[in-house]
Amino acid sequence: MLLEEFRRTANRLREHLQRFYPHMLHLSSAADEAWLWDLIERAPTPSHAALVTDEQVRHVLTSHRIRRVTAQEVMVCLQAPALPAAPGVLEAAQVHCAFLLPCLRVLAEQLRSCAQQVEAVLTTLAEEPDEAGGPSDTAMVQSLPGVGRTSTAWVFAEAAQALSDLTNEG
Repeated sequence: MLLEEFRRTANRLREHLQRFYPHMLHLSSAADEAWLWDLIERAPTPSHAALVTDEQVRHVLTSHRIRRVTAQEVMVCLQAPALPAAPGVLEAAQVHCAFLLPCLRVLAEQLRSCAQQVEAVLTTLAEEPDEAGGPSDTAMVQSLPGVGRTSTAWVFAEAAQALSDLTNEG
């Protein structure tokens, strides 16, 4: 549910950017990355983008450890000509984006917090040996190639009733 709301909000931001600032989507097509949000706050419209310096862009990229794009590539996107728009469209879209950015930050923080909590629970469960003294079910599932935190949590959430029945029979 939380992830759905995050994606929904990021999609709303993406749609607003598509209307008046599409060159920003060349940097992050889903508009779901915190570094892009910082960049949008520094340059909320194409006219503001002309005032952004290379150093400011480098700071955003460095603080978020982004290496897949360079400051020069970002500057090229920022300096792209603005789309023509009817009076008031740019201002309205900017206001909507300014509203969505804090929402996205809160949702991203909540997702991080949930992920940490799930990781802590899985770590605790993995450290507990089973009745025979062997590795726990959680540790065995986590040892499978390609299985991470999300898959492990999903497996045990879906198998909770079956595991409970198995434990009660034994």
